[in-house]
Amino acid sequence: MAKLRNWDKSRTYRFELTGSGKNHKGRYIIPTEATVYDDEVGYREVRLSPTEASPFVDEQRENARASNQTIIFHKGRLSVSGRETYKLNYLMALDHNVDKKNAKAKSIYKYRLIDEEKLFKDLANIKKLRIKAQSQLLNATKEELSDWLKAEYNFTPKVNTVDELLNKALAYAEKDPEHVIRTFNSEDSRMKARLIQAFKTKTLVNNKGKVSWGDTGTEIKVFKLTADNKLTDQMVDWISKGTEDALEFVKKFATYDK
Repeated sequence: MAKLRNWDKSRTYRFELTGSGKNHKGRYIIPTEATVYDDEVGYREVRLSPTEASPFVDEQRENARASNQTIIFHKGRLSVSGRETYKLNYLMALDHNVDKKNAKAKSIYKYRLIDEEKLFKDLANIKKLRIKAQSQLLNATKEELSDWLKAEYNFTPKVNTVDELLNKALAYAEKDPEHVIRTFNSEDSRMKARLIQAFKTKTLVNNKGKVSWGDTGTEIKVFKLTADNKLTDQMVDWISKGTEDALEFVKKFATYDK
């Protein structure tokens, strides 16, 4: 006897089409009988029968008959009551179920059971992250907001007020709260902001990746520039490794930064 899932009869379960077919968000009819693959038995016949808990024909009674009511997806979605256990078991047994690990049958259309518990958990978690990120920003100083926006987003304010900076920062927190939590007022982000400012004031000079002191022209280090790896990011990474030349730079840079 195949092990069947316990369904909560008070719930409504939802499925969605995931296939790559042109109309996979439209109307799709599930056959009431099919052949599926089982790792232990091999190929098995399944049948949608309202009098049988098991979808497998070899586990159903001899007088069992296929349902005369088909299962139809509308606009790529299907809702099934937890009381219709025979229908739910049938849907889970079909090789159309994209989450079925041993499915072998090929089909233009596939579907999956929406994990609503996980969905709501993920939604709650992202809201918690947003609140945490917003809290960090609301308690920040103008300088902290300015440095972070400059370092992470190369943001140049128009009027340079706290409200302008906070409004922009909160917008980023809404889009990607994890990035805000990870980088806001971090040591790396603060250093990146200082480096950006140093290049603007010519304290540091960049000549195609060769970084030098602006007042003496003494070379500090040569970095290989790429479109995906900005100079300041490379410099922060170099500094974080704590090599002898990096530590010497940080020590001298602190005197310029005062």
